[in-house]
Amino acid sequence: MAMPHVNSRMGVRPRLIAATTFLICLMPSLVSLGWGFARPTEHTRLPQAEMRPLAMHIHMIHLREFDLREGKAIGRFEFHNAAEAPLKIDRIKPSCGCVTTRLLQPPEGYTPGEAGEFYLEVDTSSESAGPHEYEVMIDYRIAGKEQESSQVVFRVDVPEKKVMVQPRALIFYQFNADPTQQKVTITDFREGYDLELLDLRLEGEFLSVDIPQAGRDEYGHRLWTFHLTVAGAIPSGRKTGYVEIETNDAEYPELRIPVLIYGPPESPAKRD
Repeated sequence: MAMPHVNSRMGVRPRLIAATTFLICLMPSLVSLGWGFARPTEHTRLPQAEMRPLAMHIHMIHLREFDLREGKAIGRFEFHNAAEAPLKIDRIKPSCGCVTTRLLQPPEGYTPGEAGEFYLEVDTSSESAGPHEYEVMIDYRIAGKEQESSQVVFRVDVPEKKVMVQPRALIFYQFNADPTQQKVTITDFREGYDLELLDLRLEGEFLSVDIPQAGRDEYGHRLWTFHLTVAGAIPSGRKTGYVEIETNDAEYPELRIPVLIYGPPESPAKRD
């Protein structure tokens, strides 16, 4: 029986098909690997060709990770005056009322080449978990010219809310003889949990606390509040302590709040 004729090219084509298939299958892994090296906070800069008088160093911030116990996601935007005349920012207007702006601008504005910065703060306590995007318009004016505008974007990935202690730390400046008091709030954002405070212990001098009160916040979350008081007429100097709270929760069995107290400054006679 005659052997069938074999085309030598037929041996090459399967190898080419196999190699191409391998590269196609490998592409998602390569793309995924690239994303794996992305930083928790992403910054996007404007191309040089798009530079405006208000030259934003950062056009977009994507905040992927932050400490939810702070209750705020904070983005810092830097810029400089790229014009040849003074520049003054008239207004920073976010697209959402949940965004607070902070700008420390010189009274006369920014001279040519002078740098500045502003902060955007998102109150995450009322924001749902997941990605959020806020557009922010910056209205500014170059001396002798009409108002112009630039836009930046602040993206925040709000993680799932659990238990939040506010404030995370307490600082007292006790410079007079009257006691000073601060309020502490513990909020449980989880569904189906019933957080209870079992015990509260103070470590440090001059501290006292009232009985924690249970309740609900405006969104129906479990809420505990109490007040920490520092006695009046304490000695000068720096003192530390903490509040330690025992709970019935397996995930948060203990909550600790550091306390820092600054007493009145020493008199010149004592320093001598």
